[in-house]
Amino acid sequence: MEPAASINNRGFTLIEVLVSIIILTVGLLGLLQVVNVSIAHNLNNQFRNEAIAVADRTMNTIKMAPFDNIAVGTAFSNISCPLNLGYKNYSVTTVTTALTNSTQTRSVNVLVAWHHKGQRYTHSIVSLVSKNQ
Repeated sequence: MEPAASINNRGFTLIEVLVSIIILTVGLLGLLQVVNVSIAHNLNNQFRNEAIAVADRTMNTIKMAPFDNIAVGTAFSNISCPLNLGYKNYSVTTVTTALTNSTQTRSVNVLVAWHHKGQRYTHSIVSLVSKNQ
């Protein structure tokens, strides 16, 4: 009669190791997806913050100009801003209208638009500019 094979219960079987590797892989892939989503949201926030700064600079430039130099109408411009070791292009549309109640006050609307991953985003600010008397 042959001696019975000794049973070793101190280690892991190959199936247990493979299952644990699969579980760890799924968990790590989930973590990587969270990192990708957070980077995308941060990038969108940076684009929006830069658009706000561009709109603010444009509005301040218009407000600092003499009232008679602020022409009624629409103006278009493109601005390229350095961002994340590259440049981001913003389209700036300025619409100035004279208010019907007063010839001494004008409404200025600054619209900043940009594209990211096939989507168009906009930021708009509006202010009134009056002639000093």
